[in-house]
Amino acid sequence: MLFVAVLAVQLNTFYRNQTQTQTASTSIASYSSISISGNLITPPLSFPDAPPITVQQPFGSRLTNINVPMNTSQLAEINNASQSYFVTAAQMYLNRSLTIPIGAAVSGAPLLLINGKPSVTYLGAISCVYCAENRWAMALALSRFGGFQQLFLGYSALNDGDVPTIYWAPAHYNSTQGVVFGNFYSSQYINFLSIEYSSPITKGFMMAPLSYFQQEAVALGNPVYRNATQTIIGLRNYAGTPYTIWGKFSVPGADAKRRFQ
Repeated sequence: MLFVAVLAVQLNTFYRNQTQTQTASTSIASYSSISISGNLITPPLSFPDAPPITVQQPFGSRLTNINVPMNTSQLAEINNASQSYFVTAAQMYLNRSLTIPIGAAVSGAPLLLINGKPSVTYLGAISCVYCAENRWAMALALSRFGGFQQLFLGYSALNDGDVPTIYWAPAHYNSTQGVVFGNFYSSQYINFLSIEYSSPITKGFMMAPLSYFQQEAVALGNPVYRNATQTIIGLRNYAGTPYTIWGKFSVPGADAKRRFQ
């Protein structure tokens, strides 16, 4: 939970700095930025080829409730998480008593402004155990600035931990290869762009090269996600999944040796 709170603190620091800089200057162009207008993607609520599984299954072969939407009380645990967690982590972060590693963020990403708002970008895979762990933290951090109307229950691949997680949208968990763009997050302050690779969840970790996501974004005809994939490729620091960009800071990946494509 402390890691979750630190993400929120860092996102809050970025947003406040961004607001102060905009106020002090006549134009947001003082940042290295990409400013575009376009619609965010709202993905389907279900896929006929990947229905929810309601049969109870044991750990190691567990897909129970995969693609099932969170109910109201479960969503509230994300959207209305106790502020005390974040206050405690913020205090520890500021007084440097936090000993939990929080990842190596790299500055220098161009600020992706969509309809005037800064963006958080996520690239991951449903099979990835590190993505499974990271989505919980991201969802709680993002909840400080907006809320999720929908989240879905899921797992990492059976041969990559079978770890319970949340999905930003239903997954093509039977697909040999696919990608789901978009989520059900909304905020008056920021945008959240999610790009999730799908593969057979009964197997191990699988991930496509970055060129695949750019190809799919171009085919989709959506300028928001086309620019997001171009930004990731242009930074040339992708080291695996989950890959995230928080405003002007990128986190290249969880485990470069294992995940590098």
